[in-house]
Amino acid sequence: MNMTREEYLKQISNKLAIWQADIKLRGEINLYDSHIIAEYYVKELFNMFFGYDLENLNDSSKNFPGIDLGDQTQGVAVQVTATKTRAKIQGTLDKFIENKLYKDYPHLYIFILSEKQNSYKPFDTKGLFSFDIDKQILDIGDLIRLA
Repeated sequence: MNMTREEYLKQISNKLAIWQADIKLRGEINLYDSHIIAEYYVKELFNMFFGYDLENLNDSSKNFPGIDLGDQTQGVAVQVTATKTRAKIQGTLDKFIENKLYKDYPHLYIFILSEKQNSYKPFDTKGLFSFDIDKQILDIGDLIRLA
């Protein structure tokens, strides 16, 4: 039996909602194993939805600075985080700049495992790369909408 696009999206949506709730609840009791595993799920989702060839950079260098996933061929980097605050995102951008990662990865995405904030004030990239808040800060809801 072939599933319709709507049925397929409903299944994906249900599974992602359960996953998101699991990550949130585990974080509240200081169990962060699911956050680490999430990097691999996000890698596969981004590769499937957007055609990237992301690698988990923490596999080759434990605690890679500022980003978790990278596709050097397409110049895409992704930071996977459960923290949605402006301070966390600016901290990621600061590490990205400090380590000159924008040279290899001119396109940085922040993927928030929880729900992102409704809005963010502009971030400081020191003019070294462009960062579109509306397009480059994503959460699970955005993935479903883009699928």
